[in-house]
Amino acid sequence: MAIGVSKSLPRIPQPFQSIPEGVEVIHSTDGSKAKLPIFGARADIVSRAESRISMVSRSQSRPSTQSRLEVDELEMLIKERIKKNYFELRKLFLANDPEGRGNVTRDALARIVISFLGKFVSLKQFNLLMNRLHFGERQVISLEEFYAAFRSQEKDGMPEWMDPVNRENDKVTMTAIKFTFN
Repeated sequence: MAIGVSKSLPRIPQPFQSIPEGVEVIHSTDGSKAKLPIFGARADIVSRAESRISMVSRSQSRPSTQSRLEVDELEMLIKERIKKNYFELRKLFLANDPEGRGNVTRDALARIVISFLGKFVSLKQFNLLMNRLHFGERQVISLEEFYAAFRSQEKDGMPEWMDPVNRENDKVTMTAIKFTFN
């Protein structure tokens, strides 16, 4: 005895309350298949173009991460080289200044940086480096100004926590974070 059981899928109420506005819903016309809504989010061509334009303008307004990393590397390399080779840098500045005072043009400074580091520096990288050093669009830069931009701002002498004398009035109090990063 076969029992005629007809299995049917539950009916989905027609107006879908949870479908957001602007989303196209396509219903299947085949009655033998389950009726599941197919969501197609087709954005307007105009809105896509506007989105792409805003993305491009946003990326052009600030340097990319790769450029910032390259400039960070250049800055670190120059700082390390200046610590060990100040007189070589001084010689390059004097050689590129026609008056022999150590004042060079922006183009000459680009050549100095390339020869001082011994590696190629693109014009874009050089300009970003000049902006970071607060030279902006200046055309003449002196050795003293360039050196001062890389000189470390550390205090001379021992750190406070290494002071062997225990002074009552000058108790050195440091938080864990200060101790860790000193």
